[in-house]
Formats: sequence, C-alpha cells, structure tokens
Amino acid sequence: MKKTYILTIVALLFSFAAQAQGQISQGTLFLGGSLGFSSSSTDNKVGNTETRTFESSSISVAPSVGYFVADKTAVGVRFGFTNSKTTFIAGNNDKTVNTRTPINVGIFAERYFMMIPEFGFTAGIFGDFLTGSSKREVIDGTTGVAVVTENNISGFNTGLNAGTIWFPNPHIGFSANVGLLSFTTETTTVKNANPEISTKESGFNFDLSSMNLNFGFHYYFYH
Repeated sequence: MKKTYILTIVALLFSFAAQAQGQISQGTLFLGGSLGFSSSSTDNKVGNTETRTFESSSISVAPSVGYFVADKTAVGVRFGFTNSKTTFIAGNNDKTVNTRTPINVGIFAERYFMMIPEFGFTAGIFGDFLTGSSKREVIDGTTGVAVVTENNISGFNTGLNAGTIWFPNPHIGFSANVGLLSFTTETTTVKNANPEISTKESGFNFDLSSMNLNFGFHYYFYH
C-alpha cells in the first residue's frame, strides 16, 4: 500500500511538470494583469512636536493578454491605470497637492527562465503610450482657500523589468516584478490656457526599490 502511494505521488509530480512546461510553450495564450501600490511619508520632530511635511501614495492596475510566439518567449498587449497623489506641507500648514491619473496602452515582450517546472525568473521589455490628466491644488493653511490648476498629460514610456513566476498549478501563475530601467517623455498642458502653456519632461530612471514592486496573476490556456 505504501509503495502504491509513493508511485501515485511520483506520477502526479511528473504530470504537473509536463503540464507546467507545456503551458509556456509556443502557442500558449494567457490572460491576467498586475497590481501595484506604493506609499511613503516624511516627518520632522523637534522636541515632542512631530510635523509631517510630505505624503505620497500610488496605486496602479494593469490588465494584459499575451501569446507565446516561441517556447518560454511571449509577446502581448497591456493596459494600465494609475492614481497617484503627493502632498507637500509647509510650516504654516499651507499645502500643495498634486494628483495624477494617467492611462497607458502598450506592448511587451517577456522571456521565462524556469529553474524548476513550478518556479522561475522573467525578464522583459515594454513600451507604453500615456494619456490622462493631472491636478495641482495650492491650499492656504489659514483660510482653506485652494487655487486649482488642471492639466492634460501625454507621453511615452519604455523600459526593462525583471521578476519571478510561480505556478501553484499548471493553469495559474503568480508573478512579482520590479522595474530595472525606464525612459519616459511626458508633456503637461494647462487646460483652458490662452495662450497655450505646456511643459515637456524627459529622463531615465533606474530603481530597484521594493516600493516599485508589482504583483501579477495570469491564467494560461495551453494547447
């Protein structure tokens, strides 16, 4: 009886391994996405008095669809929505609040490096077009009166990322990714301004901080 149990377990492991390898072979389709969140703050303390001078938070959602054009190599399309907010607080309690809600549409390519059938690493490249809006509020700490400036934003973002992939079963994969290097160009145009007022910013970013960690879930339709 004990031998039968052992043989059954071994057979199940081999079956899982075969299916896990099959789901990242050429012709496999997958659907899924990622969720990202970051938050930070700065507090100054003098004696027993603690004053907050900065707050920042961001949440992003990015659904995607991909297709393996070769074994362990996938390409796909992704969409994304981000909502971020930063608050600067002056000593007299004046506040400057910046809110951004960009939407991105882009493509990606990704390579899987499996250590075992259930777990491996990924490396990829992506390119996104950006559009959306932003708002800047300057709030008087005494009167509470706010001066609001609204903007349209547009641009392009491309870069490299890397992460891990884990298959708890052959159809489902959980991922964790961090951006390695990116280049962004973005134009901000003030709404209803005459004459037009716009600002263009471009630059590279390299950041391995866990604050930029994104978690993803994918469902694989292997043939």
